[in-house]
Amino acid sequence: MKRLLQKHQYFFEILFILLVGLIPLLWYKSQALGLGHDMGFPLAPIDYFQDRLFSWTNRVGAFGSNQTESLAGFFIHGLEALIASLGLSLIHTQQIVFIFWFTLPGITMYILLRSLHPKKEDFIIRLSGSLFYMMNHYLLQGWMIAERTKFSIVAVMPLVVLFIINVVYKRKSVLKNSILLSIALLFLNGGAGIPLWGGLATAALVTFVVMFIASEDSFFVKLKRTSSFIALSFIFIFLLNLYWTYPYLKSFSQNFTIRADASGGGIGAANWSAEISKYASFTNIIKMQGIPDWYNNPENPYSNDFLNNFFLIFLSILFPIIGFAGLVKKREEKKPNFFYKLNFLLILLIGIPLTAGSHSPTGVLYDFALKHIPGFLIFRTPFLKFGMLVWFAYAYLIGLGLKNIIEFISPRLPRILSRLSLSIVSVLVFFVFAILLSVYNYPFFTGSFFDWSLKYSTKVNVPDYIFEAKKELDSNPFTTRTLLLPHLNTWVKTDSYTWKYYSLSHLSSIFSRRPTVLNDVTLQGSEGTLVNGIYDQLENYGESNLLAYAGIDRVIVRNDFSSPQGANYLTSPIKKSVEAKQQFLLSKQIGEWSYWNTVQEETRPLVYSPKSISNLLINPDHLSVALNFYSVPPLADVLVFSGGLFNPTVEPHKAYQYIVEGTCINCKTELYIDPLVSKPPRIFPGTKLDSLVKFVERWRLEKIKDPAQRIDFILGTMAKNASAVNILISNARNFKIVENIIKDWNQSLEEIKSIYLSMENDDKKRQSSERIYHYLWAFLLQDADWRIVAGSGDNVNQLLTFDNSIRSSIAELGLQAPRYRNAKKDTIGKYQFTIPRKGIYKIGVYVPLKDSIEQKDNSGSNSIGSSLLLNNQNIEVSKVKGDNKWFETKDLTLDIGEYSLNVPKTPGKKTFYPEIPLKALAAQSGCQKIDLDNVGFGSSYRISFNYTSLHGRYLTVSVVEKDLQGNQLGKSKMWNFIDKGSRGNSVYKNELYYDPEKFTKAATIQFCIDGYYTDGAEALVSELETEETFPVPLVFAYSLDQFNELPSPKVEFVTLNQTKYLISTEVIPNDFMLIFNARTDSNWELREVDSAKASQYFEGEKREYLNGRVVEYQRRDEHIISDLTFPTIESKGVVTVDLAVNSFGNSWNMDLSNYQGGSGKKMYILEYDVQNAVYMSAAVSLVAFIGLIILYFVLNCYGKNK
Repeated sequence: MKRLLQKHQYFFEILFILLVGLIPLLWYKSQALGLGHDMGFPLAPIDYFQDRLFSWTNRVGAFGSNQTESLAGFFIHGLEALIASLGLSLIHTQQIVFIFWFTLPGITMYILLRSLHPKKEDFIIRLSGSLFYMMNHYLLQGWMIAERTKFSIVAVMPLVVLFIINVVYKRKSVLKNSILLSIALLFLNGGAGIPLWGGLATAALVTFVVMFIASEDSFFVKLKRTSSFIALSFIFIFLLNLYWTYPYLKSFSQNFTIRADASGGGIGAANWSAEISKYASFTNIIKMQGIPDWYNNPENPYSNDFLNNFFLIFLSILFPIIGFAGLVKKREEKKPNFFYKLNFLLILLIGIPLTAGSHSPTGVLYDFALKHIPGFLIFRTPFLKFGMLVWFAYAYLIGLGLKNIIEFISPRLPRILSRLSLSIVSVLVFFVFAILLSVYNYPFFTGSFFDWSLKYSTKVNVPDYIFEAKKELDSNPFTTRTLLLPHLNTWVKTDSYTWKYYSLSHLSSIFSRRPTVLNDVTLQGSEGTLVNGIYDQLENYGESNLLAYAGIDRVIVRNDFSSPQGANYLTSPIKKSVEAKQQFLLSKQIGEWSYWNTVQEETRPLVYSPKSISNLLINPDHLSVALNFYSVPPLADVLVFSGGLFNPTVEPHKAYQYIVEGTCINCKTELYIDPLVSKPPRIFPGTKLDSLVKFVERWRLEKIKDPAQRIDFILGTMAKNASAVNILISNARNFKIVENIIKDWNQSLEEIKSIYLSMENDDKKRQSSERIYHYLWAFLLQDADWRIVAGSGDNVNQLLTFDNSIRSSIAELGLQAPRYRNAKKDTIGKYQFTIPRKGIYKIGVYVPLKDSIEQKDNSGSNSIGSSLLLNNQNIEVSKVKGDNKWFETKDLTLDIGEYSLNVPKTPGKKTFYPEIPLKALAAQSGCQKIDLDNVGFGSSYRISFNYTSLHGRYLTVSVVEKDLQGNQLGKSKMWNFIDKGSRGNSVYKNELYYDPEKFTKAATIQFCIDGYYTDGAEALVSELETEETFPVPLVFAYSLDQFNELPSPKVEFVTLNQTKYLISTEVIPNDFMLIFNARTDSNWELREVDSAKASQYFEGEKREYLNGRVVEYQRRDEHIISDLTFPTIESKGVVTVDLAVNSFGNSWNMDLSNYQGGSGKKMYILEYDVQNAVYMSAAVSLVAFIGLIILYFVLNCYGKNK
């Protein structure tokens, strides 16, 4: 047995690593699937992989999107698709994939360690280093979302270091090692996770320098070998990865702009880095801790154990000690081993400050790099991008440390143990090390790291009906879209379900390639205008005439969808309204998902030629209202929002219809803006997502250039957390969070002073002076109350310091107190609009009043009267039948020019209340309330009163919002403005504002005081008055003229794949518009091709649109090199995208007026130009790969023969 072990020792070492690699099987005790969050594991691996072979996808984004950066995931997702293609179940496929990625870092580390320490007695170095590299906390936080891109870089790092050592120090073949390096980075490229390459490049650079110095060759020989290796490696890596780098660079301006904007530029990246690096001190990093998710995160399933458990804390110190023990120099140590240790020590020493990022003491240098070095902002999450350096270095040093410890203790063993051989001692030490390492990484054995939240997890049991729903979604052979209901909460925008799935990637994007529409984070530009308009119409009216323009012919109602409900967001109204209306017909019920077909509107196909254009000169936020006016003719074939992306005003003779919105020039009343917001922030300070909120706020601030606006934004940001501080102090908890908020406020004060003192415009400076004083004085008053509630402790001292900072800022800046004045309350709204074309128009007035206002009038007139004043002339107005909120004029003939319209405003409603005495017993609260009935969204309430504090107690005012049935939707504190001149004799004049949320129908205002701990308290609320202000009407002018239709040939088209479409049009003697109803992108190109070659693709099932004017053939899914298959026919008049239509689509002006070919058809190919670059670059990469493989084997054979 002993001889067998010695003979096949290396085999058994690898077998041990492979056995450890089976640990992921322990994660599947419940047969749940890893899914959700940012995991990116698909429910349909083969479909997912096939989709990623294209540079454009219909899977992500309501109207498609560029996905060139996803091409690099070819091998990551190709592996998943390959395993799934073997007929294995989805869960078995994932198990094999997870085992592969769990094991691979250990295997590659073993290859490196075996090369550096090949002696059999050094197995302790090889196994302990490999085991540590497989199981560590850096990879543990990555396994929560199974970051295969990160795992691939971690796995390739030992190989990169090995190839460099082989060439520079061991003088092995430059060509062979450059080939191996390039092939390794072909398969393990990080999936285009370019920031991850930062850690890899750092380790490579350090190794180059150390091995260059260590080499005994002459300087010029070393320089020649090194430069040759670098040059060859770059060439080979470039060629092998050309399949994704060239298309990515071709779309670089688009990809990098999106990434840069998302990071908020250099300053935004620095602020994000500061949040990520908050706990990444050198001490924590040396202990291999400081991971951002561990701290101030009570929902983390394991971090508290590592921060508080004594034994785990001991292990966090023990492992670094073992690592540093590996640095001890032996008397007869060989020179290579010395340089290996030096190399990994330098990797560790350089990795520590890089991992620390913006944390002191080196954080100032890191922030400077983020702000000033071009492109460095991609490393804005330093811990996650450079942390691999620390664990990589420790993996080697710990192996050496164990070896040194064994050699140290073996001669010193007690006599009874002295007969044990060194190998047996090594086995025993390794066994103890493996146990301790397993204990220190116990979440790997429990799988608890998947449960990142109490409510959600990245291990879920997917219901069977989801897979049936996928089949139904995939059954559509055409390019129409499916709308998902309910819509996402605009504050969260995550797709979440009752069965614990939670992700920014909506579920259908990971199980189907068919296009679905949802208001998720992928919407760009003006796309949200249309999508949100659809949801608004469905929610308010149960039907939508915008569905057709989005190419939607089916709706899925997801009854298992789960999202936080409240007064501002409910899922039930939109589901009920859809199910109650006749625009939809239930076609199939699959589990909790119901499929509804649209039965009224004519769906716009993906490709068509419009006969008419509706030109919308309106506020995009009012789209759903403007197009819901039933007294006008049907909308045109295509919508154009003038003034938007690529959108010049449509020529008047081409517009079938104009819709013009009037602008109210006196509707903006000057109201007091509450300096301390009425509600706590939705994402509470100190919680997991707070760093993201701070990053977004800093990013938005950097976008603001005007000094006054910057000051206003900072003041608003300060005020936002005031309610949070009140809750924290009132409940006597989380004083550390309060301390951090106050620190942020003090920094904000310094920033405000800097901006204010730099202002040059005296008028703006005076206005800013009043605004700053207004806010700071409110903070002073609130600070005093907070100190009373806090009683004693550190928070009181911090609040006193903040008080002093405010007072010194007011004095230092010489701020002026604001001059408060009442807004002018006009009874008439004055609207102005411009008519672009002479014709017949109808003016519609939308009055968003509540039922109680609408039903007041019993005289036959309505709430805006029976006539309006248009350019000082009376015109009749009447209610629209069937909709009490719309009023219309008779048909009017209007010339080109400006018009003014006077519309009566609904007067505010005042209510007076008797005095309200407040009494609170000792250590209890005493509350009284008033009810606001028939509350309406859009209205605003001003609440004023006098507060007499008989015992010096602070008054708390809250609002409880309810629905029609009286169910509570939410409760929040209201922040009131106290008149500064009235604070005296314990009487405070208060004023506050309340804006009801969307689904609020009734509200209760509560006034509360707290008794003292040993005594009661009394107070009085007097002169209480509420004033309700109603929303202002909206005015639209609709053209009614029936103009000549635009030339529109019959169009036929077929989808070759998601990047290429063949289009056939009739030849007509006029120019016409051609619409492509997908996301506007300049990479879409249209060119004429030979009809004979193209016509053979028009076959299979057909569908007609627009009364037979458009015919679509059954979708194909073929890879076609169109430049070879369809050579270009020179044709005049075809231009690039010149008009964005339907808020998102592309259009071309097709000029065939000079065409000499007579009647017939012309064939075009519409293609996403980047896809041709994919085919070309993939061919180069494939040829290069085959060539390098052949070259490597030739070199091997040549070396053996030689």
